[in-house]
Amino acid sequence: MSYLDLILRLERLTALWRLVFWIGATTVTVLSLLPQSALPPLPDINDKIEHASAYLALALVAGPAWPRLADHARTAIALILLGGAIEIAQLWVPGRSAEWGDFAADTIGVVLGVAVFRLGARRRARR
Repeated sequence: MSYLDLILRLERLTALWRLVFWIGATTVTVLSLLPQSALPPLPDINDKIEHASAYLALALVAGPAWPRLADHARTAIALILLGGAIEIAQLWVPGRSAEWGDFAADTIGVVLGVAVFRLGARRRARR
């Protein structure tokens, strides 16, 4: 059983998935708005990969949290707007900067996360 199958199987636990989503979204937001000097040292990973991975994870968790198809589009838009708002807010955070590349990486992560979840859901529905 794949990780995606497990997520889909637990789809009925939407309240739990929503809690996990909100904890993740809050964590991403807080870590993104902390001054650079307040962050712990991270492994040497490309900044854009970090952005895409965080938003991919949020989008994957949002799938079972809001399982209706229409909710996927709304959630994707909300996550993309969150990424943009964080980039703008970083203009006023010491040691941070707003970057179009970061926003693009966030958006790519969201789109990939929604696509992976929906493909997995379709595959499961065919079974």
